[in-house]
Amino acid sequence: MNVAPRRPLFNRRPQSNVYRMFLWIMMMLGAVWMLQQVSRGDIKPLFEATPTPTRSVDSYLMEGDANFTAGNLDAAIEAYREAVRQNPNDAETWAKLARIQTYSS
Repeated sequence: MNVAPRRPLFNRRPQSNVYRMFLWIMMMLGAVWMLQQVSRGDIKPLFEATPTPTRSVDSYLMEGDANFTAGNLDAAIEAYREAVRQNPNDAETWAKLARIQTYSS
C-alpha cells in the first residue's frame, strides 16, 4: 500500500500576496518620505517641546508708560528694566528708564 505523505498541520506554505507586497512597499515609501520631510524641517517632530511664551519689549514699554501715567513709579521702573534687559541697545528705553528713576528719587 502506497500512502501519500500528509502535509504538516501547522506549517502553511509561504504565499506571496500581491496586495500585501504593495501595502508593504507603500508603507516603506511613506516612511522614507516622512523622514525626509522631518529632516528638511517641513514636518515638526511629534514630541518637540513647545516654545515658552515670552512677552515682547513693546508690551513692557506699554506697561511702563501706563504705570508712569498712573503714578506707579516702582512698577514702571520694573517694567522698563525688563524692557532694557530684553533689548539693551534701545536708547529711547534707556532714556525713559533714566527719566522715571530721576522722578522717583
